[in-house]
Amino acid sequence: MYPDVVKLRRWYNSPLGKAATQVLKRQFSQLLPPQPQRVLVLGYGLPLAALWQKENHQIYLGLPAQMGATWWPEGAENSTTLLWEHALPFADESFDHIICHHVLEFTASATGLLAEANRCLKPTGTLTVIAPNRMSPWSWREGTPLGRGHPFTAGQLCRLVENHDFQVINQGKCLYQWPLSSKKGRKIAPVLERMGAYLWPWAGGWVWLQATPEHFGGQAIRGRDTVWPPLLLPRFGYGAQRVKQR
Repeated sequence: MYPDVVKLRRWYNSPLGKAATQVLKRQFSQLLPPQPQRVLVLGYGLPLAALWQKENHQIYLGLPAQMGATWWPEGAENSTTLLWEHALPFADESFDHIICHHVLEFTASATGLLAEANRCLKPTGTLTVIAPNRMSPWSWREGTPLGRGHPFTAGQLCRLVENHDFQVINQGKCLYQWPLSSKKGRKIAPVLERMGAYLWPWAGGWVWLQATPEHFGGQAIRGRDTVWPPLLLPRFGYGAQRVKQR
């Protein structure tokens, strides 16, 4: 079940959410190349979209219908749309980059989402997926967006993406600080973030990967099995016998 966009925005504006946002910005500040890119951010992408707002990229936010929509960017023409993640309203090969954040862990159709991402990406495009890490204390705390939905290990996320015609080219973790909301916890957060990658590398709050689409021609789709109606054949002295037609 998707969280409400208003609640997500409220959490990301809290002290704990702002600290998580800073980690995201440091990790993915160099994600896009200097040349203009056409980018779709699926899910709650406001923390990431702000990174490239002032650059020459075309950024579109696609918020799932169950999550709700919000205006972005503030004070400018709206670049958000409400959509179904398993039926994206875009033409084939429309984007250079698709970023999934707070969507894969909530969707009821990961297959449909990844198939649509593959369809909408250019052959040279890149998919970036950011999801909660099952091994992290962040996924155990339900008061944060990372503690809701379906978390993944790094291996689970890679296998899921590779099973849907993508090739993983890079992966990692981030958000090593602990989910502490107290003032003392926020003071030691920067130290924990620097130390965590070395002391507890398995415990990053987010697991992420980058992948490129693989195109092998058509995909075989199994149709429905043929169901034959039964026939009634006469049987001497015993009424009719129901026999399945071959």
